[in-house]
Amino acid sequence: MTADFNGEQPKPKPKSQPKPAKTETSCSEKFCGCLKRKPDTRQRVINVGKGTVEPPNRVHNAIKNQKYSIITFIPVVFYNQFKFFFNLFFLVTALSQLYPPLVVGNISFLLIIVMRIRYYYRILVHLFRSIGNDADAYDAQRGI
Repeated sequence: MTADFNGEQPKPKPKSQPKPAKTETSCSEKFCGCLKRKPDTRQRVINVGKGTVEPPNRVHNAIKNQKYSIITFIPVVFYNQFKFFFNLFFLVTALSQLYPPLVVGNISFLLIIVMRIRYYYRILVHLFRSIGNDADAYDAQRGI
């Protein structure tokens, strides 16, 4: 190596680093990646006297704690209402009255049938619970 005109040795040129191999990405990663917001890495200048910031901050500092959106309100409410069997049963029964071959002449007859179904259902539930509770052994001396 030859010396510079200042008498200093020239610095060796850094060797170029090999680029890391690209990893395979799936279609969903590519799709979700394009939806993600890129972070703003520009330097910001804050003018204290004027109260301005350059470039302006585009992030809104608002808290959103809403339970539903306009799109999800109706489906979520219907799901929560009709996930119970009897609510769905009454809905289907009411809608069946719009179809002429399924019309019941006296709606009180239908209500009596439904009340009996609920009565027998509750008896069966009580019976199975009591059988399950009675099946456990009870030791009077130890209280277990």
